[in-house]
Amino acid sequence: MPISYEVDESQNIVYAAVTGTVHAEDFLDYVNRFHADARIKPGYRELVDARGATPGDITPALFDKIIEIDRARPEMLPGARTAIVVPSIEGFDLARQYEKKAQMTVIVFTSLDVAKTWLGMV
Repeated sequence: MPISYEVDESQNIVYAAVTGTVHAEDFLDYVNRFHADARIKPGYRELVDARGATPGDITPALFDKIIEIDRARPEMLPGARTAIVVPSIEGFDLARQYEKKAQMTVIVFTSLDVAKTWLGMV
């Protein structure tokens, strides 16, 4: 599976690892699993490490679908923060498009350490 994740329940932090060629259906599957996971509470912090990923058929239309799924769980969004770490300019530009549309605070980074600091993980 191109997107796996772990939940630190005591810190309410989700660490997602994105690897290989990732397609729209992979992200939709991840978002649906994320929202169905009872361990993740409102105000969560999420670190999406996409440094090992290559975007497949990811387009801005995917972001609208993700936002629709997020809107079905509005109680999760207040205080939620997501850091997306990308390896390239192409990934950065794509992730920034999501950042601009997201319903919660999302910041795109090229440094894992800086992303962790922003999330308060270090």
